[in-house]
Amino acid sequence: MELGESDHRMLASVRSAKQMGLLSCRTCHQIHVQSMEQLRCVQCGRKLQQRKTNSVTRSWMLLAAAMLAYFPAILFPITVIQTSAGKTNSAIISRVIDLWLAGDGLVALLMLATSVMFPLAKIVSLAVLLLSVERRSIWHLRKKTRLFRFLEIVSRWTMLDVFVVILLTSFVQAGNIAKIIPGPGILSFSAVVLLTMIASRTFDSRLLWDSLDE
Repeated sequence: MELGESDHRMLASVRSAKQMGLLSCRTCHQIHVQSMEQLRCVQCGRKLQQRKTNSVTRSWMLLAAAMLAYFPAILFPITVIQTSAGKTNSAIISRVIDLWLAGDGLVALLMLATSVMFPLAKIVSLAVLLLSVERRSIWHLRKKTRLFRFLEIVSRWTMLDVFVVILLTSFVQAGNIAKIIPGPGILSFSAVVLLTMIASRTFDSRLLWDSLDE
């Protein structure tokens, strides 16, 4: 259920921890007074910060780099299949098409989802969250927070995308004499996965709710 106008007025009347001069440790969640910012947590020793330093700027830079690597990742050869007849380059998009035409529709759809749609969805989702912070938007804050939590959960398993791509592109009807060599596209794809993972970890979701305080 999304916040209505009356809910926004009610929440706006409630003082946040930031307004009360409090901050929590990001590791152990121990509460400290705001004057201890940049000092060490009394419980675990981590440096205390009200918000992550330059969170939006760093996330945008990582996201821009991921977007630049995205198109080479899906268009450049991700594997090179070498047989006695010669070499065959296999990009993600061409491999999806080949699998579909060969009748392996389920495998083609799985590869399309994990290798093409899902990385793009992560980039778009993070861009929406960053734009929301920059515009100080309070629209659908709960849904955007759930979206960020989902991205955090997914990021823990995001390197599986690389292994799925390698596994799926290995399904070729080439016999035992085929040799599969990683292509340049795998480096771009790995870069997309790592950059989006780091961008989601860099983003501070508490910035979404700071606009409500204002």
